[in-house]
Amino acid sequence: MKYRLWAIFRSFFIIFTAVTVGNGIFYYLFYPDAQIDKSIFVSIFIASVLATLPQLLLVTRKEPSKRGWLIRRILHAVLLCAVIIWIATPQNLLQWIIMIAIVAGTYILVEFSAYRKDLNEAEEINKMLENYNKGE
Repeated sequence: MKYRLWAIFRSFFIIFTAVTVGNGIFYYLFYPDAQIDKSIFVSIFIASVLATLPQLLLVTRKEPSKRGWLIRRILHAVLLCAVIIWIATPQNLLQWIIMIAIVAGTYILVEFSAYRKDLNEAEEINKMLENYNKGE
């Protein structure tokens, strides 16, 4: 559980960075002449916190079944998308499509980052176990 809470904390920073980049792209596409105020980063920070909160659905005391995990992941993705769209309030169909693409891209980036970290950690543990077994 401690590992999962640390992963949530780590993903907050990935989400914050991705939302900042996504926001820049959104403004570039729809409002190229707009001046971006420094207060936008406070809004991005709050949005990142709100986008991170649904990850608490994934924290469990015991390992869920595959079906339970899949249901949690789907609920997480839907809730996350709803929170972000509620915050962003797109005004037309093109903005909805781009916003959903940005949310999906950010979600994939965060999940891929976590997957790569877990994969590297597993490889490292396997190497340590291999060295330990050779020593015996």
